[in-house]
Order: sequence, then structure tokens, then C-alpha cells
Amino acid sequence: MSLALASAPLASAPLAAQRNVDLRSVPISRVDTLLAWGRLAAAEQALYAAVEARPRAPEARGALAWYLASRARFGISDVLFTEALRFGADSGAVRRARATIAPWTVRHDGAEVTVPFVFAEDARTIGSFEVQVDGAPLRAVLDPNASGVSVRTAAVARTAGRGISAGGRMLPRPRVAVDARVPEGEIRLGLDVLWGHAPVFDEVRGTLTLPARGTPPRVMEPAERIPFVLTMPGLWLVLRPGVAPAPVESPQGRVLLRGSRWRVDVDASVFVIER
Repeated sequence: MSLALASAPLASAPLAAQRNVDLRSVPISRVDTLLAWGRLAAAEQALYAAVEARPRAPEARGALAWYLASRARFGISDVLFTEALRFGADSGAVRRARATIAPWTVRHDGAEVTVPFVFAEDARTIGSFEVQVDGAPLRAVLDPNASGVSVRTAAVARTAGRGISAGGRMLPRPRVAVDARVPEGEIRLGLDVLWGHAPVFDEVRGTLTLPARGTPPRVMEPAERIPFVLTMPGLWLVLRPGVAPAPVESPQGRVLLRGSRWRVDVDASVFVIER
């Protein structure tokens, strides 16, 4: 399995041959293998070593930028993309990379709200909650393998594009796509839509909380801290080094999170799980 994030070639090449490098079109590398087995520290060390060994190679900086974005270290990732451009990376590839990452980087304001949340058992989604679109209630299914918002019809897309609210709190103006496979009365949300709200999921109480920005997290110790990797749109939990990471919605992820209160600590790049 490849997480497809550290995806720039690390092989040596003259700078003149590195013009217009596509930062994602590469074969599986040693870093991919390390990531696939949850060896994050070793993967990061290898990526930094590649940059130090070839400081003017755009693909090395691109690979490190993708990896750091996958750990939600967006600031340094963006700096590295800028440096990769300076050293000859393909501008279109960098633009596409930044567009993929952008929805995950925005932090949103609003008063704290808590809404009922029904956790899924189907190992395909995280669960669902009610939202309002133009005053009409709809079931929002949180799908970690989706991006933005998908709705059934163009009419719903027009109203959803003006705003979606949960418990009275407005979600950001999302990217809305029409998908006839979405059931009537339902919309699909990617994790990127909620990410900037720092959501807290409580599987005991059956709730989703969107805290006020700047509110210190209320952590009940002892808490388990599990590293994560964003695959944009997916999210994988790194259970321990040497074990393949598991999608958050997978059976392994459900076993880990069931019966807990969990949230993402973006600064530490970990899931915080309270029992």
C-alpha cells in the first residue's frame, strides 16, 4: 500500500533535467514503503536527508512538502513548495498540490455548538448529522473519502453553495458538486469541510461538537495519542510503527475509536482518544 504523499522522485538528476518536474508522478520509493508500514519518523528523516543531499532538487522538496502537509504542517509545506518552484518544479503541479491542500488549512470561527451525531457501523463513512440548507433540514453523511460537498441536484447545489449550517453555526462556503448517486434528502461531506472547525466526536453521548476558536481543549487523562496521515481526501491512523496504517473509517479504525471521545490535535499531528 502506498499513501501517495511522498511522491516526488528522489533519484539524482542534473538540475537542467529537473525543469517542469511533476511532483506526484513517481514510482514507489523507499519512503512510500516506510509510510506504508507506519514508520513516520524514518520516512521524515529520509525526506529531510534527501533535501540536504540535493538542496536544489525540486522533487526532493516537493516530496517533503507533501509529507509535511499530510501531517498537517501546512506552513512549512507551503514554504517548501515555493522553494521547489524556485528550483524548477512544474508550476501547474504545484498549483494543483496547493489547491488540494488549501481546504484543510483554513481555520473557522463561531460559537461552540453540539449536535447529535449517529456513528456509522458500515466501515465506509464516519457517521451522519443534521444540517440546514436554506432552512431545510438535510442528513449530512461524513465521508472521509470525499472532498467538499456532494448533493443530488443542481437546485440543492445552488442553495448549499450559499451556506450550510449545523446547530446554527455556519460552515464555510464549500466546493459543491452534483452527484446523482447521493440519496434524496442527503448530502455528503468530506472531512475537509469540518477540519477547520476542530471537531470533537463523542461516541458515548452520540454528539459532534464544533468548539469556539481558541477554546483550550478539555482533555481527560489518560488519553491515547495516535499519529495520523492525511491522504486528501482520506485520513489514516498510524496504530504503531511496523503496522500498516488503517483508514479512520475501517474496521480497525472503528475498533480503536468506538466508545471514546476523540478529536484531532493539529499542532501535534495526532488523534487524541479519551475513554
